[in-house]
Amino acid sequence: MGLTKTLLVSSICLVFAFSTAVRAQNTNSYCLVGALPNGSICTPMLAGQFINVGQTCINVLSDKFVITTTTNGDWKMSNVKAWAGLNLADLPTTNSGNPIPGQFPYSCIPSGNLMQCVINVPFTDIYGPDYDPLTPCNDVVFFAVHADVFRVVNGTVVQQETAWGNGTRIVDKGNWGTYFTVLVSCDCEQGPPPGNFTCETAFAKSLTYSRCFLLDGFNRWGWTNGPLPYGSYTFELWAGAGQCDLSKGTLVGTVLKEYTANAVHITYMMFAGYGLQETHVYIGSQMYPLVQQGKKMVATVAPGQYPYQHQNLNNATIDTYNINEVFTPPIWEIDHAVVCWFQ
Repeated sequence: MGLTKTLLVSSICLVFAFSTAVRAQNTNSYCLVGALPNGSICTPMLAGQFINVGQTCINVLSDKFVITTTTNGDWKMSNVKAWAGLNLADLPTTNSGNPIPGQFPYSCIPSGNLMQCVINVPFTDIYGPDYDPLTPCNDVVFFAVHADVFRVVNGTVVQQETAWGNGTRIVDKGNWGTYFTVLVSCDCEQGPPPGNFTCETAFAKSLTYSRCFLLDGFNRWGWTNGPLPYGSYTFELWAGAGQCDLSKGTLVGTVLKEYTANAVHITYMMFAGYGLQETHVYIGSQMYPLVQQGKKMVATVAPGQYPYQHQNLNNATIDTYNINEVFTPPIWEIDHAVVCWFQ
């Protein structure tokens, strides 16, 4: 709160330094640094802090920002409220700093299938009616997007939650609401940033339940996580952490998990500037998957042997598995990914 714009621009540039700037289709050639090919910056919508219920995306047109919030699966929305500004100190909050979504200036009630809301934020709301067309260039813009969501199964509402566009917590204690940022650029003709496009293998690590492969005689780094009871978990996704040494690696995202009696839900979520090429998941009652070798079954940590796989993800920032199978605790899981970025 109260950070200067100069410091904010510096920090955001560090976050997005390895991303490409993509031309947005608009007359003033504004674009968002680190955007997807369609010109959007997207972040997951998290309900109850850990449940991925959809995403919210920011795009920039000739004279406005467009906020598009969508839900997926069984999740629907009753309303969306949003705030955008150049200074986080302007976000409506209580005296203790907790956000007040009811005072956010933009709102949307979804129609039809209740799974999408679109909100327009005119530049004049942020910069005033007489802004110079070059004013938005190199600006960091803050967004807070809140939604009331509910889950419908066979026509019945079975769960209701509050959701926020994933990002940084607004306050350390109290309301868990979050904000995220975009960096506006007018240099939309540029190619990839200088440096090399690097891809690394990555594994998820629980802070509580992880065990390094090397401890069990494998000649490969990575972690098996368990034993896990039913419940929800958030694991860190580390790339290039040879010998399971985090000081050698890069924290590139998180992996959210939810285990129930009849299903497992897993979501890879990447930090800005990092993209997924492929993911591999093992889940079972043993620490490691077993494969046939001659006449016997042997343990392996080779990702190509994991039973659940997604290929050709093309730098996706989110990848989700909904596995409708029964796993009885204790449960062990290995989450692998190939992650790429510019450096």
